[in-house]
Amino acid sequence: MIEYINKPGTNIIELCTAGVADNSKAKELTERLEADIQKHGKLRVLHEVRSPQGVDPSNFWKDARFALAHDQGFSHIALVTDVAWLTTMSQSTGPTLTADVKVFKRSQIEEARTWLKNA
Repeated sequence: MIEYINKPGTNIIELCTAGVADNSKAKELTERLEADIQKHGKLRVLHEVRSPQGVDPSNFWKDARFALAHDQGFSHIALVTDVAWLTTMSQSTGPTLTADVKVFKRSQIEEARTWLKNA
């Protein structure tokens, strides 16, 4: 499941991945992100990955490719996860983006929100 939350009155979007992701929702999520980019110009995104079990790792590469293709649409990306391979992946792909990318542990989610809010 991937949850999409707009923070009213801001350009902050929160995504939360938990359990098995429903790939049929990918198009809907992409359309919502693109609409919010059109509305706000640049987004600040918090992506909390609670558990990637049942998720094909290639989906996270698709997310990275989406971010690269829409690079000008993101100013800050906070990845919130305790999953080591996602941290490693973000450290390798993050420098290729113009957005500031920072990884937080799940226990630091409020710090991630504060970082985005003050960005």
